[in-house]
Amino acid sequence: MLLAVGAVSAQIRRPPTWPDIPLPGGEVRNVILDNCTACHGIDDYAFYALDRHGWDSLIDDKHQGDYATGISTADRAVLLDYLVGNFGPESIPFPRDYVPPEIDDFFTNADARIFMEVRCTACHTLDPIYSIRRSEEGWRVALVNERERGAQLNDEELEKLTEWLGRARGVNLFE
Repeated sequence: MLLAVGAVSAQIRRPPTWPDIPLPGGEVRNVILDNCTACHGIDDYAFYALDRHGWDSLIDDKHQGDYATGISTADRAVLLDYLVGNFGPESIPFPRDYVPPEIDDFFTNADARIFMEVRCTACHTLDPIYSIRRSEEGWRVALVNERERGAQLNDEELEKLTEWLGRARGVNLFE
């Protein structure tokens, strides 16, 4: 019986990676809390890269009928400023289809450091990596974003680095 359960669980695929958008501060925070988060989160904003008209149309399209919002004109303007400023046409939308593959080969500490020295330092120092801690999923989101911005990582490399960063630079509850 255990073999059957193992075979079934091996066939289960991970869900797609989802962006992690922090709730902004300032005036827009209250607008989002008062008008948006009762029905949906804000992470899906990252799937779009729209100009002001595009965001305005998307809000109208998504909030019709039973989903209509009572957002004031002033609050809508604040929200649109935030959306265009953070997810405007110059931004890179988060990919909707990245499903992490299973890996069975893992980086050693030395292998990961060499890999990052070769791949990551072409664009930035390693200081940001060593100055922050994230969950494994947090690292995956960061690496998928980096790849969308041009980092040369195939799926297996991305997952190997995600696993190592989660292990070596993961959230430490005792720090």
